[in-house]
Amino acid sequence: MLYLTMEAAEIYFSARLNVDEWTFASLEDKTKALNMSEKNILRLPFSGLQNAADAVFPRDGEDAIPEQVTDAMYEEALSLLSGKDSTKNLTDLHVRDSSFAGFSTTVDPNIDRPWLLYNLTSPIAWQWLAPYLIDPRTFAVKQA
Repeated sequence: MLYLTMEAAEIYFSARLNVDEWTFASLEDKTKALNMSEKNILRLPFSGLQNAADAVFPRDGEDAIPEQVTDAMYEEALSLLSGKDSTKNLTDLHVRDSSFAGFSTTVDPNIDRPWLLYNLTSPIAWQWLAPYLIDPRTFAVKQA
């Protein structure tokens, strides 16, 4: 892990409610979840310029990774330990509600779940990351 440590993760989760998936996970699974979370988040299109060519953070002259970004990594790790799968969730992107006995599903195209489009499983992680990301609906033209 580049930016996360198990010690910092344990401190983060010790101050948060509803973390049974983390508490009862094996050290191996916790490590895997943190690695996957960090790797997935570092692939996102962050705004600003990298300070060094070999590191995603720090950016724009800052000297550290923002706390909201590391917290988002912990939240994504917790979500992964909960068994959430972003690729499976893409099929439910616009499902408002469904029922089992009646075999009905209501689809609402107005439901927005942008974190799924970025291969994330945690809406909390997305909420904290969104201010640091480039809007995918925009692009910049470099002049020669």
